[in-house]
Amino acid sequence: MQPHIQQALARRFRQLNQQQLLLPGIWDAASARLFEKNGYLALGTSSAAMAYSQGLADGQQMTLAQLLAPLAAIIARTSLPLSVDIESGYEDLAETVLGVLEAGAVAINLEDSLPGSGLLDLASQCKRIALARAVAEDFGLALFINARTDSYLLGVDNALEETLHRARAYQQAGADMLFVPGMSSADDIKALVSASPLPVNLMALPGANANDWFALGVTRVSLGLGPMLAVLGLVDAMAAQSLGQGRWPLMEKHSFGFAKAQALFG
Repeated sequence: MQPHIQQALARRFRQLNQQQLLLPGIWDAASARLFEKNGYLALGTSSAAMAYSQGLADGQQMTLAQLLAPLAAIIARTSLPLSVDIESGYEDLAETVLGVLEAGAVAINLEDSLPGSGLLDLASQCKRIALARAVAEDFGLALFINARTDSYLLGVDNALEETLHRARAYQQAGADMLFVPGMSSADDIKALVSASPLPVNLMALPGANANDWFALGVTRVSLGLGPMLAVLGLVDAMAAQSLGQGRWPLMEKHSFGFAKAQALFG
């Protein structure tokens, strides 16, 4: 990607995150094009969805090469700014951040837990955020860093207090936004939004409503793994129906159409 284009996308993404933003979770060029076609203003990868599409489980199972491989096709086929979920940074955080920047991304999600190990200690995570910021500065891009805390996902004691403590520290370390997947209580959301020095990003949950969260002061809602899980659910039902009945009404009902599919990539 040409540097001036990436710079413009980075500025655009930063502007979008100063207002209410619904961010999809994509995993390949086709999913990227569909969300762009429907009017989304920016894209974000879902690490779980990308892992599943490559036959892997979620949770740092991909290599950096497996993360980067789909990005080239995604970035080549969309004009929207792209945020990349880098999980906990894989084997070498600096190499990972540089890799996604070189691919053309303008933002990252960085988690503060490792599979099976719980939350990383605060000082270590702040150093990791600062490292990501330093790599981006050396690259010459104002990378948007979405600092994810897994305090609610992991059910830690005093999750709200821990989240606020981390929000303050992550802001000082160089983060631009706080991502709190698993948070859903309206009271907790209001308390976090009012006290956090960082704008708040939540993840779509069954039964939740982005507009309700925006009304509470949330800045970004991410669809995350939701689209991939919906696709898996549909394919599973379609597969069972087709084999069991010898008919495929679900496939017919949800068919996008060959001509429309061709036009996505024409």
